[in-house]
Amino acid sequence: MICATGDTHGNFERFQPEYFPEQAEMTKEDYMIICGDFGFVFAPEEYESAMRQERWKLDQLEKKPYQILFVSGNHENFDRLQRAEQVPLYGGTAFRIRSNIFLLRRGGGH
Repeated sequence: MICATGDTHGNFERFQPEYFPEQAEMTKEDYMIICGDFGFVFAPEEYESAMRQERWKLDQLEKKPYQILFVSGNHENFDRLQRAEQVPLYGGTAFRIRSNIFLLRRGGGH
């Protein structure tokens, strides 16, 4: 199954079962694609409270049984995202945020 959504802006509520019931049937072979403004890697590193909150949200997302793929939007912390590990993914490269969360490179491909 492939699901897509628009900007999440770090709003974890979008992933709650009452708003996304389809995820109950999803497995590691399924994908949630976020079309810009993921927002779960946004806070400046000097804001420890915000960083703790983001880590908690990412921990929860990492427990999801499906892959979360996103493209960057204009509301991202590009400095932090660009420091993520680059890994081969689907014939191109992506930035691994967590074990099941990837920032897709614009332009895709090799």
